[in-house]
Amino acid sequence: CLRIRTQKTQTEATLPISYEAYELCGMPDTGKVFKGLKRSMINYPLKNWLKKAGITKPITFHGFRHSYAVIQISLGTDI
Repeated sequence: CLRIRTQKTQTEATLPISYEAYELCGMPDTGKVFKGLKRSMINYPLKNWLKKAGITKPITFHGFRHSYAVIQISLGTDI
């Protein structure tokens, strides 16, 4: 199982994963897999891509994901 804590509500959840996925991730028996990972580290590459594309509007991965989902729903995609 994979234990996560949500960013927004700090709620903990346990997600089942297959043994194969566990082995592929090389997950430790104890402790965090991604130590010290911060939200700014995740959004940094996106900011660089936006800058290179000439987009000045601030966009986060969360907003990008939301926009993509809205577009797919409007196109009739079953998500």
